[in-house]
Amino acid sequence: MSPHLLLGAVLAIVGAFLAGDIHGHQSERATWQAKVEEARAEASESARHQEQVKQGKINEALRKENERMARINAGLADDIDELRNRPPRRVPKTTGTSCEGATGAELSGSDAQFLAGLAARADRHRAALEACYEYADTVTAR
Repeated sequence: MSPHLLLGAVLAIVGAFLAGDIHGHQSERATWQAKVEEARAEASESARHQEQVKQGKINEALRKENERMARINAGLADDIDELRNRPPRRVPKTTGTSCEGATGAELSGSDAQFLAGLAARADRHRAALEACYEYADTVTAR
């Protein structure tokens, strides 16, 4: 056998081995990449579903808050309309220990309107706080 033929045969065998090894590694890498992409797609779909569920709960909390605010504002408007008919504030001639007006029945119109507005403002703050709590509970829920 000639040395050139022997060298050619050895190089052909080594070349075939290397080509098969490289092809095997590429095939294995492609298989792993496919598995990773499949896992990534599943994780993305799961995250998207969780986000949609949470967003639905957040939207429901906002809808409830808007309803509460509308109810509070409507109640305030009704109260102010009723309180407009009250007499104006009277200045007492003497200062005494009389406790007139302690029930609110004798409150002047402007004082009663102020207190009704203050109560509505407190109700709006409470409703907003409840909405914040509901939002935080929704976002942090697992």
